[in-house]
Amino acid sequence: MRPFALFTSAIALTGFYLEGLYVHLRGLGYARMHLVARKWGQRILRWPGVVVTVEGEEKIPRGGPCLFVANHVSYSDTPILMAHLPVDFRFLAKASLFKVPIIGTHLRHGGHVGVVRDDPRAAVASLNEAAAILREQRTSVVIFAEGTRSHGEGMREFRSGAAHLAIQTQVPVVPLAIMGSAEALPKDYFSLQRSRVRVVIGEAVATEGLTRRDRDAFTAKLQEAVSSLLEGARGAGARE
Repeated sequence: MRPFALFTSAIALTGFYLEGLYVHLRGLGYARMHLVARKWGQRILRWPGVVVTVEGEEKIPRGGPCLFVANHVSYSDTPILMAHLPVDFRFLAKASLFKVPIIGTHLRHGGHVGVVRDDPRAAVASLNEAAAILREQRTSVVIFAEGTRSHGEGMREFRSGAAHLAIQTQVPVVPLAIMGSAEALPKDYFSLQRSRVRVVIGEAVATEGLTRRDRDAFTAKLQEAVSSLLEGARGAGARE
């Protein structure tokens, strides 16, 4: 890591922790904590030269929460969405991230939800917690439906948790395609790299009337929606 990048990253992380701690201790709420994280994400992406463009913001439903379902390529996906997805939201993230110093503290204080994938009972409890965020807090939720990072090696099969949550809450699902984040933070790298990232937002998918019996088919539909966005974005990039 370049000395300047290391220095600026350390400043951003320290500031993020202190400002988040202040918001938490003052009881200013999850929405204020989200603004702190958004500012932090913008800073740590800007300094190494990660340029993010977002397409399709107008497709996000207005007037209520929705479930965003995205592919997952690298750890940089988290600050990318935090900095550039233009709504207040909570992540449904793997529980191990909550043990990471500073980042884990923010996830806990920010109202995000941890999922223990190898414990079915705990996973169901996490989905119920996310459902309460959608229904009671009227706040959107973001889930990486593959369950783990693909490292740019092709999208993995979607897990059924996203479809289960969407059907349970009957909220619209918005597919997200993230491209270029593997170059922003390559596998086994510890620092962000100069790169260009695209986030493409697709048309919302309705859930009204769906039941548990539709879960597998709806999971496949969501994967196809994200896959189509990725293919379309790659095709557009090749023509440019």
